[in-house]
Amino acid sequence: DVSASRTIGGLRVLDPFAPSRLRRTPQRLATLAASALREPQARLAALLAASPLGLERGPLARALAWLPARLDAALAQIEGARLLDDAQAPAVIAQPHLQALQQRILDALAAFHAAQSDSVGPDARRLQRIVAPRAPQALWRAALQALQDDGSVLRNGAWLQLRAHAQALGEAQQASAQRIAPWLVP
Repeated sequence: DVSASRTIGGLRVLDPFAPSRLRRTPQRLATLAASALREPQARLAALLAASPLGLERGPLARALAWLPARLDAALAQIEGARLLDDAQAPAVIAQPHLQALQQRILDALAAFHAAQSDSVGPDARRLQRIVAPRAPQALWRAALQALQDDGSVLRNGAWLQLRAHAQALGEAQQASAQRIAPWLVP
């Protein structure tokens, strides 16, 4: 009980960090079902599969009652598990979930560019509110960085845009630029 006057033994806590809201969503029920598995490696794999927004590494290790080194060793044995080594909040996600998030980012940018073709693009926070408002920052930064590294998304100051939306000179403008370039460069 709340006053700690009685102790009940023989129970197993499935999730010591239960959310205060959204407790009956299909994702939450899948997470609880995964947490109920007895075999630790299967439990970890099922938790990753049931978490499309990944899991924070610290709370996950505490919930499993594992040291971080044991968690890292177990993650290395799970195919498709990816550790997002963010200095502020390291996280873990299944590779298919990360790819799905990246595809949603690309789709949202394409829709944004179609709706507002004269705009450079949204900033990272606005794009996150559009795509995945509940995504942890470590996951969001990793997904955006991967897209920037492969050239799918360009950063123009604070704004993000698809490569196809980047400003480029038309043929007539390129011809004019080539004609005047000798006068501009000494």
